[in-house]
Amino acid sequence: DGETFNANLSNPENAILGTKHQGTCTIQDDDGPALIFRDSFAEPGGECDIVVDLRAPDVTGLQCDLIPQIDGIPTDMITFVGPLNTLGNNGYTLSTSIVVLPPSRALTPATTLAANPRVLLFSNTNEKIDLNEDGLRGIFSLIYHIDESVPPGTVIDLVVSNNILSNTGSEAIEHDVIAGQIIVGVKGDLGSGAGPLGAGDGDINVLDIVKQISIILGILPMPESESFAHYVADMNSDGVINVQDIVAMVNAILGPPTAKTTAGAPARNATVHLGA
Repeated sequence: DGETFNANLSNPENAILGTKHQGTCTIQDDDGPALIFRDSFAEPGGECDIVVDLRAPDVTGLQCDLIPQIDGIPTDMITFVGPLNTLGNNGYTLSTSIVVLPPSRALTPATTLAANPRVLLFSNTNEKIDLNEDGLRGIFSLIYHIDESVPPGTVIDLVVSNNILSNTGSEAIEHDVIAGQIIVGVKGDLGSGAGPLGAGDGDINVLDIVKQISIILGILPMPESESFAHYVADMNSDGVINVQDIVAMVNAILGPPTAKTTAGAPARNATVHLGA
């Protein structure tokens, strides 16, 4: 039967909260009905927030199964924590449970993995979910914990199945599903050379500092906001990439200052000066 999490959307305090690191997914130009699962980023041992958007009018309820996979195989390296209310409307019920996967070549026999929730959302009064002016509406988020053993650079695909959208007349609405990914990386581990940001080795070292300086000085392009590259470069998670992130990287490499001195010099925190 699996463990069940419930969140009554009339009271946001009933939702399960988690540490949120969210990104974007490529939303198709087509404005047809769709259920959209956005990309999310996390560090090994951390948590991420998968934001789910609705792009369909006249929806009063939905259900779906979410099966995260690595290289096409369902994984037990992440754990579903619970749902997070983002709808904010009164009169909606949000519930989740852990589903049992049927036997397959990858999973024999039938298996219950802690990463696979079934989501059920519906209006208690048969009201439709109002969309924003852009035709989208964030309806809920799913919080996952990433196992410490997941190596940096791992991409976890979000596979959605058994998805149904219902209108107020109890009729199924045809729609697309746009499923994102969970990308695992270490903040400050930018990678060396000309490779993409985040393609590192899991450690923060001087190679990452040099690359970060090149970004801040404009030698390398500034990562787009809410991208994975921005996530790993924003070392202090303040939403801006600047010299403070370099200071945080230096302190991460050197560790906290101690009372021990060298040649009589007092211990100091890292100080970084860029440019003239």
